[in-house]
Amino acid sequence: MNNTLETESTSQSQPRRAALLRSVPAGIYIDLLLILLCVLVAFGRTITSYFLADDFGEIRYLHRICTAEPNLLLANFTGNYMQIPGMSVYRPFLLMSLLIDFIIWKANAAGFYTTNLLFYFFDAALLYLIVLQLASSKSQLRNRLTALTAATLFALSPLHCESVSWVLGRVDIVSAFFYEVSFLAILYSRQVQSRILTGIAIAAFISGLLVKEMAIGIPVIAFLVGWLYTPGETRDGFFNSLKRGFVFSSPYLAATVVYFGVRFLCLGTLVGGYVAGFGASQEQNAIARWLDKDTLERIAFPLVQGHFQSAHWLSSLLLILYCLLFCNFAVRLLARQVPLKLLIFLSGWFVTTLLPIYKLWGIGYNLEGARFLFFFTMPLSTLLAAGLFQNEDEEGKVLDRSLFAVSCVVAVFLSAILGYVATKTDLIWVNAGKEVKATAQSAQAILNSDSKNPVIFLGIPKESKGTHMILNGDTFKASVSKPFTQVEPKRAFATFDPVMYSPEYKMNPQRLKQMASGGAETYVWSSEKRRFNQVQYAGAKAPATQINPGNGMLGLKTGGKPGFTALSNQGLVFEKNDGTQGIQMSQLNLNPLAADFAVIELKVDSAGDEKRIEACVGGSGETAKNLTTIALPETGRGQFQKVYVPLSSNWKWFEKPTVDELFLTMPAGNSVVKSVALVEQRKCSPQITVDGVTANENGTYWVVAQDKPQIKVDAQSMESVASLVVEIGKANYFFDNFKDNQSAVAVDKKLPIAGAKLERTLNRSDFAGAGFFQIRVVALDKNGLQVGAPSACVTFQVH
Repeated sequence: MNNTLETESTSQSQPRRAALLRSVPAGIYIDLLLILLCVLVAFGRTITSYFLADDFGEIRYLHRICTAEPNLLLANFTGNYMQIPGMSVYRPFLLMSLLIDFIIWKANAAGFYTTNLLFYFFDAALLYLIVLQLASSKSQLRNRLTALTAATLFALSPLHCESVSWVLGRVDIVSAFFYEVSFLAILYSRQVQSRILTGIAIAAFISGLLVKEMAIGIPVIAFLVGWLYTPGETRDGFFNSLKRGFVFSSPYLAATVVYFGVRFLCLGTLVGGYVAGFGASQEQNAIARWLDKDTLERIAFPLVQGHFQSAHWLSSLLLILYCLLFCNFAVRLLARQVPLKLLIFLSGWFVTTLLPIYKLWGIGYNLEGARFLFFFTMPLSTLLAAGLFQNEDEEGKVLDRSLFAVSCVVAVFLSAILGYVATKTDLIWVNAGKEVKATAQSAQAILNSDSKNPVIFLGIPKESKGTHMILNGDTFKASVSKPFTQVEPKRAFATFDPVMYSPEYKMNPQRLKQMASGGAETYVWSSEKRRFNQVQYAGAKAPATQINPGNGMLGLKTGGKPGFTALSNQGLVFEKNDGTQGIQMSQLNLNPLAADFAVIELKVDSAGDEKRIEACVGGSGETAKNLTTIALPETGRGQFQKVYVPLSSNWKWFEKPTVDELFLTMPAGNSVVKSVALVEQRKCSPQITVDGVTANENGTYWVVAQDKPQIKVDAQSMESVASLVVEIGKANYFFDNFKDNQSAVAVDKKLPIAGAKLERTLNRSDFAGAGFFQIRVVALDKNGLQVGAPSACVTFQVH
């Protein structure tokens, strides 16, 4: 009996193997060559780029593994990836892919980008083979065109620039490679019952998870294949087909359980991702991002704002093509010619690519964060291709031939336009890489010069039209150290960048002034000249200003779009301000080290939305550079209040030897300004100094068990201070990652102190665990109301 069953199984599997071979089109090599050509045309220039953002920390980490700390490699198999604070992820195979490249290429960026391009081509080629198996038309030509169009649209997607043209962006590309290998093996195994294929699928699935967690959707894919695509579904009832799907996916579900078990042992959590401050800020904004319809618009029209701003014809052409595609699809859908099981499968596929990024959904105006949608673009490209070419009926009808011709035209033009956009967008990333390389080389030259004075670096480029550049102070330090240079820097230097990342980082001007007074040389980056320029500060102290109804205004004038302004007995009146009118301060000849805040006493009307004040250095025209935008509290509207607008917390305040023009945009609506003054920091916020421990180049104080750091707080130069509150942040929470009205989320404990002065030794118990901790101080009056602005943040790295 067993022999009979084996004979029947063999006799059934042989025709299936033959059918499997016949499903591969004869022109597959031509199709794959076209896909390769698309990848090279759109992204080939990436090889000429340089490392960006996190790449520097990754390469330096690999250098440590290969030179002195091989134990770090094992640490990535037994714990958090690279021991990064703020993240909880298990990705040892990502590190392995980078390590292999480093062993071959060292710090040669071209080698790493070559690997990115190879994996990206494999992703597109595998998608071609996957769609070829999913396509259900009776016409082999339609199936082939569906697969080729899906792979081409995927390969030419402008949403992929971040993944391809950033070395660390490969996390999605490499994970997708293993994901698609598993996907394809699952599809093949439905036709050929083979333990080898199942083993390949499981091994690839686990490998994909060990690169990035996005591969977690494979068990659902296996269920959908078993339910919809396994031979025999037409003979089974609905519940039997569902049961078959569960049985077919059971090995992958078991593999998932094993993976999560290992993950829990290594990380202590099943979920992970961004944690601490980063995770909290993402959760606060997650719902708003999902409700933001602009993300859908950027997926359909992936044009970087400011780069394609004048190219309205691109949007118009894309809209026409989408309309033709939709009409084509709708006609065939109404005629019941579209394969239903493919649509059901695609729906499930979409869900598996969206659920893992529920906290990360959203794309910025310059396509920031598009990498998180990398997996999502696979079913999206397949859906577009299926909408053009999938048809259950045989060819022959005049309508079918007409729709087919339209589909071919739409596919060609859609691929051409997206390819053009991807090429232009990728050029932004390539140029960003070249500027980062110039930044590192210029800094290396300064740091290896013969001067003994410390160096202050300002204006280190962070991003350009959505690209990542030099992420933070540690990234910059890595870029001027081995293995990116032959020798370590000879001169001491300091940066004023965030510890990790902050979209609106506020630097510590008190630290800069202390270094400048000690003889440090200040260098500011110039993107136009591609070099650091030395700045020697000059100029005078802040000039006197006055608003006097009888004598006019001293040192001030109104500016912005024409509007109604007048002097009343209360001050300068702005009526029906559209948010562009404000106060202009010209010919200041101000030394940037002499003032830190614009203190404005004003009254705003209680009606209207959020009231804001914006400060721009350089005037109010196109050359003006925004320093800060602050939101006024809703309490106190309708009465005069003092608003402290920070100026020196932005590096642009120190960009030139003197500040000559400053423009303060007043709140929209009606307001009355009684006074405006430029004031030093010591009169506006508490001053913090730290003793007992030393700071690194980025101003972070390193604290180990035996250290006893002392903080000294002085608010005696401020008016009406009765007490102080020392706010100690949670581990790896950063105040700048939260809006002012949400910053309480980052606070772990508050220490109330009577008086306007404080000296305190910090104990290990003051810090909840290990990681990065920020401390700031708020001054209060006798009624417990805040006086002035909070102090600049001081950061400790506690071990």
